[in-house]
Amino acid sequence: MKLIGSTLCISALTLLVSCIPAQNQAQPMGRYSSTYASGNELRALIQAERARLKEEARLETERRAKEEEAERAREAEEARLEAEERAREEAEERAREEEEARREAEEARRVAEEKAREEAEERIREAEERARGAEKKAQEEAEERAREEQERQDKEKAKRSKKDSAAPNKPERTPRLLSSRRRQKAQEAPEVTSPTPEQQDAARKMLSQKPKASKKKVRTPQPAPATPEPESMELPGSNLSGGLRTRRFAPPEEAISRDDADEPLPNSVELRGLRSPVMKGNLPMNIDGKIIKED
Repeated sequence: MKLIGSTLCISALTLLVSCIPAQNQAQPMGRYSSTYASGNELRALIQAERARLKEEARLETERRAKEEEAERAREAEEARLEAEERAREEAEERAREEEEARREAEEARRVAEEKAREEAEERIREAEERARGAEKKAQEEAEERAREEQERQDKEKAKRSKKDSAAPNKPERTPRLLSSRRRQKAQEAPEVTSPTPEQQDAARKMLSQKPKASKKKVRTPQPAPATPEPESMELPGSNLSGGLRTRRFAPPEEAISRDDADEPLPNSVELRGLRSPVMKGNLPMNIDGKIIKED
């Protein structure tokens, strides 16, 4: 507001000075000479005031610039301090959260350990109770068996005493005596005694001796001489009347080949390419189980 008022004052003075004629103009004579003199002084005063106002405006501008710079510096410092404060608060918050999480984890671990310990103690207690129950049950069963055994023995004793009291008095049984023949055999049997040291040494020497190798000649088996195959084989046969007769069978070279399978077989039997009779009792028979009839 002060600057605005100074500016308005300068403008009014400038307008007033513009109405006063300059010094180099012809000054009229008479009563107007003092007016011109005062006008020059007024112009000088106005210029001095204008210079002063300009200096004040420059100083005001510099002051404002300094104030703005200081304000910006203050705002920057405040922003830095706020950022540091915010970072510190965030770090403290994270530290608190981590500490809280650590405490929660520690609490959870402690609770889990406590629960596990309680479960283990419960299992141990249950096992001890089961063991005590089993021991008590076994003891009761043993007592029951002992009581039953005692009752059985008491019953048997009572039954025996009742039977003995009911039966007549009998003499005590004596051990059975050996017959005279058995007694004589027992007396004649030689007394079994342990061997003497000399007998033991002789038996030890006899066992330590190695048996001598026999010098018998080992006979190698000789191959049997090859006998020529007979041209024909004659085996005893039997006719229906019961008389013994001989029958001639075909030799092996006359065996029927597989190409002649359609031809009727003779009265002999073919077995793997060889003709040989199959006997049923005293009668020859073929492979079908039929008795071979005579020619």
